Amino acid sequence: MTLLELKLTLPDDVAQKAKASGLLTSEAIADLLKEAIKRQQIQEPLVGTDLWDEPFIGMWRDRDDMSDSSQWVRQVRVQEWQ
Repeated sequence: MTLLELKLTLPDDVAQKAKASGLLTSEAIADLLKEAIKRQQIQEPLVGTDLWDEPFIGMWRDRDDMSDSSQWVRQVRVQEWQ
């Protein structure tokens, strides 16, 4: 495990609330950082991902009824929404 020393400067009211709720322990701060990293990873766009390598691309290419996908969608809408 790599140790990283952090220095936090917080407004007095935030510091008091964080201390009172036990959020200033190294374990609590590590948990908060892990959650922040996880949320950031979820929100990041798929940069550098080549969609052509994904298995779902082209999965219906051998279906004769899907040769004109726009027509297929129109037909399904007519059948299902009447």
